Amino acid sequence: MKYYALSVMIQSGTMVVVTLGLIVAGAGVAGAVIGIASSWVASSLYLLLMSRQFFSFTLECFVPAAKNLMRFGFQMLTAGAINDINNELDTLLIGFFLTSTDVGLYAVAIMVSRFFGLIPLSVQKITYAATSSHWQENNHAALHTMIDKSMKYCSMILILGGLCVAFFAHPIVCGLFGDEFQAAILPMQILLTGMVIRGGVETSVGGSIAAIGRPDLVMGVSAVMLVVNGSLNLILIPQYGILGAALATFVSLVGGSALYVRLLVKYLSFKVDYGWYGRIYGLAFMGVILYVAGARIADATLLGVFILLGFAIAIYGLLLSNEDKNILKDLIYSFVSGR
Repeated sequence: MKYYALSVMIQSGTMVVVTLGLIVAGAGVAGAVIGIASSWVASSLYLLLMSRQFFSFTLECFVPAAKNLMRFGFQMLTAGAINDINNELDTLLIGFFLTSTDVGLYAVAIMVSRFFGLIPLSVQKITYAATSSHWQENNHAALHTMIDKSMKYCSMILILGGLCVAFFAHPIVCGLFGDEFQAAILPMQILLTGMVIRGGVETSVGGSIAAIGRPDLVMGVSAVMLVVNGSLNLILIPQYGILGAALATFVSLVGGSALYVRLLVKYLSFKVDYGWYGRIYGLAFMGVILYVAGARIADATLLGVFILLGFAIAIYGLLLSNEDKNILKDLIYSFVSGR
């Protein structure tokens, strides 16, 4: 994972340096394209060099191994392509049915909500490799513990952060983009809810199904989400505008997450702690109700701060085990001490 992280840093650094250098030199768009291509080459060469200490080239079983890799790669590529289409489908249909102004408003909603995908995507890079290792070693206890902790920790972080952005959405959006973007706030909050749910229960362990050799199931989930998202967008956008697009995407995200968790239960024999998720989502829902009702009679900013503090205290007291609390204390100590 250290080598992989360094390869990402090399790719990003190469792209920035080469792109900026060529653009300053007057290369324009061509410079940006060269910068992207050169970053891929640099990271690939680094990974090839580093992989020599872990792998050795041989022609033994080359044909069956190549077939398996091509099948696996094709299914992963297809799943990724479907997922990319699904991510942009709502924006494309808004551009088809509505105006460029609506596209701009929705782009703001997407920009803020998708920020919450960064944390679970980072966790997924670890859980993918860990799942493959534990599955190969037939260590199901460690595998289930890893999946359970990853989903719960990401859910806690994302729900707390999501409530923060939802409560202070008006100053965030208007402060960053201006008062004319107020219409993007409600769609952003809807998309944010879907991203928080998906990020916690699916994205954080989104590579686990593929890691046990079943990328076809991931492809199937992506295909179902695409059909649901596309159908609902076609129905809702003409009537409800960007709000309809947000609702369609929300249903797609939550439905896809539920389907993925079902696959974890079926193929990895994973036991979902439904009581824990019921408590944390129940607390979050109560916090939203208190905020909506209380903001009419009290200062919204101060009320939001108190609710967030109460939610964080409730998480620590009700939802964290003693083991989780010790891990949290060790992490805080390591950050403070720099060790």
